[in-house]
Amino acid sequence: MASDYWLSSQCNHWLFSRSQLITARAEDLRYADSPDDVAAIGIWTCNAIAALTKRLSQRQRVTATACIFFRRFYAKIGNSYCSTDPAMVATACFYIAAKIEETPVHVRVVASEAAKLWSELGHPSFPSDVSSLGQMEFYLLEDLDFHLIVHHPYRVLLTFSNNVGKIALSKLDDDFGGSIGMDLNTHTAGKEGLGLGLGMDVESEDARLGDAFVLNDTYRTDIGLLYPPHLIAIAALYLGFTLHQPSRDSLVASAEKMRERRRKWAAAAAALSHPSNQDSGSVGGSESAEQHSDLPPPPVPPPDALSFFAALNVDFRLVAEVVQHILAGYEVWHRIDHASTARTEQAPQSHMDGLEDGKDKGATQTSTSNGSGTSSSVLSDGPAMFAKLHRMRERRRLELNLLNER
Repeated sequence: MASDYWLSSQCNHWLFSRSQLITARAEDLRYADSPDDVAAIGIWTCNAIAALTKRLSQRQRVTATACIFFRRFYAKIGNSYCSTDPAMVATACFYIAAKIEETPVHVRVVASEAAKLWSELGHPSFPSDVSSLGQMEFYLLEDLDFHLIVHHPYRVLLTFSNNVGKIALSKLDDDFGGSIGMDLNTHTAGKEGLGLGLGMDVESEDARLGDAFVLNDTYRTDIGLLYPPHLIAIAALYLGFTLHQPSRDSLVASAEKMRERRRKWAAAAAALSHPSNQDSGSVGGSESAEQHSDLPPPPVPPPDALSFFAALNVDFRLVAEVVQHILAGYEVWHRIDHASTARTEQAPQSHMDGLEDGKDKGATQTSTSNGSGTSSSVLSDGPAMFAKLHRMRERRRLELNLLNER
C-alpha cells in the first residue's frame, strides 16, 4: 500500500477542498491583520524548515516531507498559528521527516541546532531541551493519525524525464544536499497510467531545472493538500515549458508546423475527392479509386512536447486548475515578498523569475541583496513575523477573556 498512491493514506485521508482549508484557517484569519499575514507565516516557516534542513545536511525530500507534515497539522480544525508555536511544530516536523526519509538525526542535535536557528530568527524563548521536542513529536504523530508516508511529485517528474533530465535533476538536488528521486518503477501516477512511457526527450536541461524549482516552491503553499502528486508534476512540467523561452518557442513552432501539414493534407484530400472533367463510367470510377489510394495517410504528430501532453491520460481541466493555483501562490508570495522592512538579509526567493531564461536567478538575487544593505523581504524579518504571531495571540487571549467574563 505504501507504493500505491491510490491506496495510500495521503490519497484517502489527506486531500482537502479549498473550503475545508479555509475553515481550518478560520481562527488565524480572525485574529490576523490580513489573509496575507497568515500566508506569510506559512511561507516563512517553510523557509525556516529548509534552512534547518540545510544546516543539518539533509536532502530536499526531508524539507518536502516536513513541509507536508506542517501543512497537515494546521489543516486540522483546532490547530492554529495563534494557539500553538509554529517554530516548535516545524522543528518536530523536520525531526519526524528525517526519520521517515531514512536519514535520522539525533534528537539532541536537532534540538540544539533548532534553538540556534530560531534564536537567530528572533524567537523570544525557543526551548532547547530535548523533552519539549519529544513531547511535541508525540503530539504531532497523534494529530497526523500516524499517516507518515508521503508521495511527492518528484518521482512523477523523474518518470517523465530521460537520462539527460535525471542528470539535470541530480545536479539540482546536489544544491540541496541529496537525491530527490526514488525508484521510478514503483509508482503509477494514474489508476490507468499516464499513457506515455519513459525516454521522451522533449525538454531541455534548463527547463527541467525550472520544473523542479516550481515543485520546490509549491511546498510553501497548500497545493500538496489539494491535488494528487501526478497533477502537480504535470502542472510544473507545463509551467517549465511555457515559462522557459526556448521551450515556449519550440511549442509554438511545432504547433504552426503541424497546422500547416494538416492544411496541406486536407487540400490534397479535397482535390482527390472532387476530380474535375472526368467522364462517368467504369473507367472514370477506377481512376478515382486509384487516386484515392494514392492519398497519403494523415500527418502524424511529431514526438515533441505537444504530443507528450496530448498522450497523457489526465483531465487537463484539473491540470489547468493546478497551474492557476501555482500562479496564484506566486502572486501572493510576490505581494508579501515585496513588502519592505528595515532588515538587510534577503529571504529565500521563489524561482519564478529565473524560469524565463532557464536559469536560477533566485540565488543571485539573494546574494546581491545581502551585500547591498538595502531593504529586503518581510519574509526575512524574523522579529516582525514573531510580532505578527504575538499580536494574533494577544487578540485571541483578550477575546477569550471577554467570553469568560460573560
